Amino acid sequence: MSNVGLLYVGGVLFLNSIMLLGKVEGKSAGIFNLFVGVLQVITPLYLIMTAKGDTDVIFGASGIFLFGFTYLYVGITNLCKLDTSGVGWYSLWVAILAVGYSLVNFIQFGDYKFGIIWLMWAFLWMLFFILLGLKKEIGRYTGLVTLIQSWVTAAIPRFSFADRTVGQSLARIGLDRYGCQRHRVRLFLFHGGPCLPFAREPYSFCLKNSRCMPKPALPFAKRRFFSTWRSLPLLAVLKLNIASLTCYYPVRMMTGTYLL
Repeated sequence: MSNVGLLYVGGVLFLNSIMLLGKVEGKSAGIFNLFVGVLQVITPLYLIMTAKGDTDVIFGASGIFLFGFTYLYVGITNLCKLDTSGVGWYSLWVAILAVGYSLVNFIQFGDYKFGIIWLMWAFLWMLFFILLGLKKEIGRYTGLVTLIQSWVTAAIPRFSFADRTVGQSLARIGLDRYGCQRHRVRLFLFHGGPCLPFAREPYSFCLKNSRCMPKPALPFAKRRFFSTWRSLPLLAVLKLNIASLTCYYPVRMMTGTYLL
């Protein structure tokens, strides 16, 4: 997913979480869902038309449609005050597909970050199925999970994947005027910053005539290790989400009260 698309996924998830928490009216949130839904349908169409038969690009674009149709469906449902069961059962189908996209990212692409993110999205869509399709009263819990995921799976990764641009800007203002050999900066959790020796590719953003030289690429095994290590916080959040859902129903049945 493109950085722009990922940013607005975070925005619409944030707004929907506030709606589930009762702070925003459904029709008001529905308008922004339509905006993002249209964006997430036009973008993959363009990517597919310009892919020139590249199956990896087409596969990646197909996943964006899942978001686009979800937001369009939610937006229309909210604006027209339709029954939510259609959105709920559609979310079950998407949750199953999201697990498949996660496995492809893990196995075929070796992209552990997006593999974990897709699992977290699958968990979120499953919550929407339970809430909207099965009509279970987990609205507040789903809202809180959506609020967390709007930042953890979308907004923050969007900026971390764009850290090259950030690194270039920092270099221009003189961050590395003493040379990157002394000032190695890790900008974000999910990706190596400028001049970091275990970055995905050997690169550096330095001023002209700086003493910083590109770092040699590490062997594949080491790159894979560091990529996995940077994904651990995402995995921890995923486990916390699943554990909290697992405990929700047993405790509620024993106490007869809501947890949240």
